[in-house]
Amino acid sequence: MSISAILGKISAHENRRVETVNLVASENLLSPAARAVLSSDLTHRYCIPPVDQRPAAVWDYPNQFAVRSLEQEAEKLACRALDAEVADARPLSGNNAAYILIKGLMERGEAMASVPGDCGGHFATAEICQREGVVRHDIVYDRNACAIDVEETASMCERECVKLLFLDASMQSFPYPVKELRAALPSDVIIAYDASHTMGIIAGGGFQNPLHEGADLIQGSTHKSLFGPQKALFAYRHRGDTYKTIHSTVSPLFVSNSHPHHTAVLAVALQESLDFGQPYARQVVANARALAGALHSGGAQIPFVDQHFTDCHQFVWPIGNRDEAERRWVALEAAGLHVNMVRVPFQPGKFGYRIGTSELTRRGMGVGEMAQLAAVMLDIVRNDVHSEGTQSHAEAIRQISALFPHLYYGYEESGAPLGLPV
Repeated sequence: MSISAILGKISAHENRRVETVNLVASENLLSPAARAVLSSDLTHRYCIPPVDQRPAAVWDYPNQFAVRSLEQEAEKLACRALDAEVADARPLSGNNAAYILIKGLMERGEAMASVPGDCGGHFATAEICQREGVVRHDIVYDRNACAIDVEETASMCERECVKLLFLDASMQSFPYPVKELRAALPSDVIIAYDASHTMGIIAGGGFQNPLHEGADLIQGSTHKSLFGPQKALFAYRHRGDTYKTIHSTVSPLFVSNSHPHHTAVLAVALQESLDFGQPYARQVVANARALAGALHSGGAQIPFVDQHFTDCHQFVWPIGNRDEAERRWVALEAAGLHVNMVRVPFQPGKFGYRIGTSELTRRGMGVGEMAQLAAVMLDIVRNDVHSEGTQSHAEAIRQISALFPHLYYGYEESGAPLGLPV
């Protein structure tokens, strides 16, 4: 493949992005200020911990003042945004952070608990435990209420000598009962809260604050509802033994160079969240509820009607069996509507779509646009439109998307505010 072909593929991707609407809950957009950092000289450089914070075998690197100070700034901003005492911005991704967490805290043969896969738990946790010889138990759920059974979970943890309770759902729509779990669990059980999906809503004050409610730490990726880079962080309630153990696990086993260009982008995103996070979080949740509500009003069986469908940026739309969901998913994609196809939590054998509103909120869309998007989605799904028959739907989505070429809730490359949607 030639360089022109490579650049052509990137150009085609960029052109299609502006003609479509991305409803993938695990993606977002960087501001111009953040994108500028990615093309700075930092992208060529290493960030290595100071000599007193790294193993003896790790080499010294020059030019460390700026990159280390940016990493420290990102960690200070994370503490402010998440109300933590100490943070660690070295992890490279959400899966990387989850592996560090389990490897750092757990010995072979010890027991931990996490969210069951069919209740929305992350697919990687069970695999990590199996590879590391950690005994994994399911957090106990009331399957009818689709919520954690605190009393039964506490009993299970005591019976199985659980050391770590990992709240790791990747399809979370409502707060966990963190306060109740902390009160019910033995004091030596560590509660780790995966905020990969909800970090931006937490930072904006629009969701539960896990550390205030008793979680020992927050961990997770930084590019979903938080509009940061594809990276991860840890944030701790206290600078205690849990922090020290995990912190010493990060390097050199999992991270040597912490990627200073991504760390600097994280600092930009966290500053933007501190400055604009409250109105952003409010609008993300309002858009998610409005889109779910419009779909429901049009006949879609969106769960949790009596709870306003969701308390964060995402919800699930159950469709049917895999073939039924996939056929309509291909048509939605052809029309320029990007969603994840998933197994629906709490509904065995059923597939559907995980839908998120973070990215379109950052583009300035509001509840009015949610009704327009829902109308197009419903027409495709209800009428089982073939992917080759979506031209009119694609044109409708192009017209909606064209009205929102700008970003909000952040900063220009110059440092000027992007402002808020009118």
